[in-house]
Amino acid sequence: MRTAYRSIAHVPVGLAVGALGSIVFSVEAVSSRSIAARTVLYLMAVASGILGARLAWAGAYPRNEGLRVVNPLHTTLIPWDSINRIELGEYLFTPMAFVVSLDGSRLHIYGIDGTASVRRTETLIQELNALVAKKRQSIGDVRT
Repeated sequence: MRTAYRSIAHVPVGLAVGALGSIVFSVEAVSSRSIAARTVLYLMAVASGILGARLAWAGAYPRNEGLRVVNPLHTTLIPWDSINRIELGEYLFTPMAFVVSLDGSRLHIYGIDGTASVRRTETLIQELNALVAKKRQSIGDVRT
């Protein structure tokens, strides 16, 4: 079983965004005379680094209790027994994986998109669906 399902292209992009943002805001902060402006710029440099790291490591991470979906602005743990399927959909004009819950709600997985290779994305989705079926089966075995 994989420990992470994500598009590898996000790693260098996320790290570049974080590093560049941190550098730009830090340089601006050094040249600022106002302590308030300097403080805000340093905080933005830190936030850029954090956002870049979250971009780089966005994806789906299987855990014993469910599927942990890490997106740039939030992380969600979805229990195995509430997942219906993983499907390929569209988010902001980009082909992207979605977790479809039993209640019909959908959550996009930012780290699994088809911009680099739709075929690789479809393979990741098939693997995740097989894992979901296996986990739901084992949960059903435990409950009966």
